[in-house]
Amino acid sequence: MADITIKDIARLANVSPAAVSYVINDRPGVSPETREHIRRIMADNGYTPSLTSRKLKLHRSFNIHVVIGSVHVAFDDLFYNSAIERMMQVCNENGYSLVLSDTARFEHSSLHRAILQKDVDGVVFLQDVVSEAVAHLQEAGIPYVVLDAHKLSPHHNSVYCDYGEAAGAAVNHLLEQGHRRIGLVGVDRIPEFFEATRAGYTATLSSAEIAPKPEWVHPCPDDRSLPDDLCDRLRAAQLTAVVCATDLLAVNLMQQLQKKGIPVPEALSVCGMDDVLIARYCTPTLTTVEIDKQQMGEAAIRLLLDMLDKKRPTTGQSLCIHSTAVVRRDSVAPLHQP
Repeated sequence: MADITIKDIARLANVSPAAVSYVINDRPGVSPETREHIRRIMADNGYTPSLTSRKLKLHRSFNIHVVIGSVHVAFDDLFYNSAIERMMQVCNENGYSLVLSDTARFEHSSLHRAILQKDVDGVVFLQDVVSEAVAHLQEAGIPYVVLDAHKLSPHHNSVYCDYGEAAGAAVNHLLEQGHRRIGLVGVDRIPEFFEATRAGYTATLSSAEIAPKPEWVHPCPDDRSLPDDLCDRLRAAQLTAVVCATDLLAVNLMQQLQKKGIPVPEALSVCGMDDVLIARYCTPTLTTVEIDKQQMGEAAIRLLLDMLDKKRPTTGQSLCIHSTAVVRRDSVAPLHQP
């Protein structure tokens, strides 16, 4: 049987070949009902448009790169795995391929080659831009978005979370459980992230007429390795609960507490921020503030697609994903007053 053509689809759908072309290339001019009818005929007959033809006609590569830069973002990062999974789904739904790029040495990276070969339509950076890459993207007119941005700039497009708001939600939950001596364990590798969480923590305690003491706040260099004396400092501060800026930080802290014979939540309640997969399987299971990573990933791709379709300007776009939902598990207990 000969390969089915656009004319065959048009005949079966009782429309013009131009209408089929509009649907294939996502162009206006066809009603939603007719568009769905044509797509159904295409699916029923196993018709797949030629990607090469679409690329030539639309001057697009249908490739979107996600950049793993030099900002300590690993491929095994639990937070970004979820966001990347959703980005891949949205790309697939819209006929795009998602390509992961490591730009530690930009001049030798796959992204650099793709820009030179006009084989990339848009780029998502994780946390922060790679300056050398941005210069090439701007020169080529290729839109880009910073996902989970901590440094907002009118020159970049960003999808970000209000981590101060999330920290405030964690503190509020602990206050509702009767805790008043609440500490913060943060990550100061990214100063903007640490300051945002500390600001939300401090403001929420202040609204409850609690003035946090300096010894209640403990910055860590990253969430994978904690200072050996952290547990001792938390106990010396006579805290009854702690907010951790990431779930991985919280899990590591709980392990350190358990090694020292300090039970969670009986002696110290621990609340995280993220709701990554490990939060459900650690012991005790982790109470945490859900950061909607899938929504962040989807928002980044849809923002790029809107810019490619000229529905949005290509600079200065910022979308905030609000996160205040507390997932209650076993690492937080009500404080029983003596």
